[in-house]
Amino acid sequence: MSDSLLNNHLNKNLKFIRFPSWRMKYILQLQTILVYISRVILHLRIMTSARCPFCNIAARYPHILPSLFNSNSNNATITTPDSVLSRLRAETEETRPESGPASGSGSEPELEAESSHAYLILSTKSVLAFLDIMPLTRGHVLVVPREHYGTVGDVGVTAGRELGQWIPIISRAVMRALFGDSEAHWNVVQNNGIRAAQVVPHVHFHIVPRPPLDQPPSSKKTSYVMFGRGQRDELDEEEGEKLAGEIREELAREVQRVRDVEGVDLEGDIGGDERKRRGGGKL
Repeated sequence: MSDSLLNNHLNKNLKFIRFPSWRMKYILQLQTILVYISRVILHLRIMTSARCPFCNIAARYPHILPSLFNSNSNNATITTPDSVLSRLRAETEETRPESGPASGSGSEPELEAESSHAYLILSTKSVLAFLDIMPLTRGHVLVVPREHYGTVGDVGVTAGRELGQWIPIISRAVMRALFGDSEAHWNVVQNNGIRAAQVVPHVHFHIVPRPPLDQPPSSKKTSYVMFGRGQRDELDEEEGEKLAGEIREELAREVQRVRDVEGVDLEGDIGGDERKRRGGGKL
């Protein structure tokens, strides 16, 4: 049983039962132990699987220019990462020799596996960002290095610089997509090791938006928990695709703002081949 299912089950079944304080203390301790055990089991399953799930995502998605998802650009027809993948594969088929086996065909089943799909926000040479499929709050995003590192202590200097560069930019894009120009509050969390609540052994940063405390009740659950505790519900597929698209558009605008205001071209080395296909360095 996963952390979220276990937490939901215990919370729902214990919510309406009144226990003496000393019994409640032991029940909560038992809940903590069970959650820890389930986390260990999930961690072991991931460790013994054929490949890290974040590495699967990295293998599926190539470097994609964020500006491709700007609806105000000339590429408004390219709206999803999968449409970019389809176009790149079509171009590869056109340039592939008619005779002989397709290069890299042995890896295609792995790249097409369901586990490699993500609600993608960003895909550069060194960094990817995508929605957490078990979000703590709406808009919960994971930022990961493309290369596999177990913990933040293993991350190299180059990958560390890229992560540090993109986390503030992605944070601004996520908050604008969710809250517009209103004041935003969010957590940036990074866990190392199973005792620190790290489940996937591939270093990742959580960007967790915090809705306003006075937000009116709605059908969507709002969680204010952290470090794996509390209620987490699986992300709805339709909602995930829609929200990821909105954040990608905000990210494209933020990349343009950084270029115009700060004079920094964040897309400089993301996709040289893509720039050539589009006819030059100007976006």
